[in-house]
Order: sequence, then structure tokens, then C-alpha cells
Amino acid sequence: MTPIKLVITGIGMISSIGISASQSCASFSAGIARRTSMPEIYYCHADDPDFEDGTELIAAPVSFLKSMREKYPEPSEWLALMAEKAFSDLMENSAYDAEMDRETGLFLSLPVILIENDPAMKDAFIYHFHNRIEKDLFPCESYCCTGHTGVFSMMDEAAKAFSEGKITRAIVGGVESCLFPKWLDELDRDYKIKSPRNIDGYIPGEASAFLLLEKENKERQKNAVTFTIDALSSTTGLHIPQAPGSALKQVISAVLDGLEETPVIFCDVNGESWRAEEWGFARTSLGERLRYPVLLEHPADTFGDIGAATGAALVIAAMYHMQIMDRDRHTALIWTSSDQGERRAVRLRKTQTF
Repeated sequence: MTPIKLVITGIGMISSIGISASQSCASFSAGIARRTSMPEIYYCHADDPDFEDGTELIAAPVSFLKSMREKYPEPSEWLALMAEKAFSDLMENSAYDAEMDRETGLFLSLPVILIENDPAMKDAFIYHFHNRIEKDLFPCESYCCTGHTGVFSMMDEAAKAFSEGKITRAIVGGVESCLFPKWLDELDRDYKIKSPRNIDGYIPGEASAFLLLEKENKERQKNAVTFTIDALSSTTGLHIPQAPGSALKQVISAVLDGLEETPVIFCDVNGESWRAEEWGFARTSLGERLRYPVLLEHPADTFGDIGAATGAALVIAAMYHMQIMDRDRHTALIWTSSDQGERRAVRLRKTQTF
């Protein structure tokens, strides 16, 4: 476990259910979901000989940008557009100004499929994103393509940059969309997308989410409610068939150390049975480490699966829950799992100093 004290001083997000972080969270808390058929983009299993006809893709796109989709057919441009909208929301909801750029790091999680299909797309995304936000490269930048665990991986990178004195604040986030025919075809063939052929799948979503992180400053935080990431845990390669859930149990146990209250839990369960089964085994083996009643939230029910943006979106949703929906709750446990075997968890703590 990595013990850290990083205060969240700004948030930004767009999703299928909101044009901002606040609207996305309010919609999630109300159980609102905006899923739509997208036959203009893709038909699931259209060429599968076991099925007579294909079925229209059901997805959760960022609908308020629908009119711009044809204008940006290239994945790198579309992802940059979504990231810029979330970045702008972050800037509007923080005290950040241009003078801070020199001491700020940028740490972004990008779609796994982006690199698998064309590694050059990452450079194209970086170019388009910086053009859209009208900023040069930050002094410290890092990118990863590890799926659901990506934002927490980038959070780890940011923590190291803080400890090495490279930065005084970090912008950490992710952006996700797989709503392009070539990418959807690959996911459909791998039985990832939910459809009549594959009920053990997920609804593809789109989103971008950002967090502004700074070191703990008790004087500045006086008389204010603050949210702090104070523990990070990760593990890889420990998915053992004879011990299902052991890897997830390990990362959850690490961030539970020293915790007295039962936290609200936000996770990336998305409709794939292996994720739910892994959680079931981990929860059982944790026993009294997680006392009943356990409140488990999985925002993919409303956002759709938002891949690389998952970690930041879960943190933002957990903040909203503890600030608006359940003010007596002071801690959230947030965990994610990647298809490649990585498991990560963070502990989010709400405090108020006087």
C-alpha cells in the first residue's frame, strides 16, 4: 500500500448523463440512464452464422455532443474533444489559473484499444488535446492504456512525482469511447458487448473525468470539507483459479488497514459475470474486515462501461455521495479491475477542519 495525502481541489466530468461533474453525479444518484440504439455506427454479430440478423448496438454515448460526432470521425480527435470538455469543467470548478502550469503534472488514462489498434493514435490525441485546451505540454506528463485501473495507476505516478518534488499539483483523469465500428467489431467478436448473443457483457459508454490533486495544506483547508486520497494499493498477476478473488481481496485489505468505520464502496462491476464473481469471493474471504451492512455502488449501471475514465468517475461519484447523499459517511473504498490482471484500490476520506 502507498500511504499518501493528496487533496482533491477540483473535479470535472462529462458523461452520457451529464454535461458536468455535478450533473453526472446528480443523474447517477437519481438512477437516470440514457442508453440508445446506434444502428448508424454498428450492428452486433451481424456476420455470425449462428444468428440470422445482427442487432442494433445499444450504448450510452455523450448525447450532448451528438451533433459533432460526424465532424470528428477520427478516434484521437473525438477523445480529445471529450477530454477538453471535462478539462474545462475542472477549470471552472477549481482555483486553478494559467500561472500554475509550470508546477503542474498531467496524468491521463487512455483507452486500451487505442494502443492495441494504432500506437500512433496516442501522439495524435496528445496533439489534439493540447490544441483544444490551448496549453503547451506540462512539465511532467504521463499516459497509460490499462483500462479500468488506468486512473489509479496514473494517481500512483502522480504521487511519485509529488514525492520527488517535480510538481506541486497534478491533473489526473481519463477519457473513454469505443464507439467506432472497427473497435466495436473487435469487442463484439471477443464477447464483450452486451447483446442477444452475449448477455454476459456490458453496455459501452463514453465519458471523460478529471481530478485536480494537491498536497495536504491544513491551513488552507481550515473550516472546509475536504476529500483526500490517503491510500493506494495495487497488485498484478495474482488471479489464481484455485483462489478466486485473492488479488482483489489483497488490494482491498491494504486500504482497509486502520479503518474503523464501514466505508461506502464504489466499484467497476459492469455486467460481466467475472467481475461480480470475483467481488463475491473477495467479499466472503474479507469477513469481518468489511462489517455489515455493506453499501456497494457500481455506476456502470447508469454511465455504461467507461473504461479508462472509470477511476476518476468513481472518485467523483463517491465524493458526491458523501457530500450530498450520505453526510454521515466519511470514508469510501474504491476498487477497479483490468482484463490484463491488474487490481487497484484507493481510500477516499472526507474531513472537516476547524
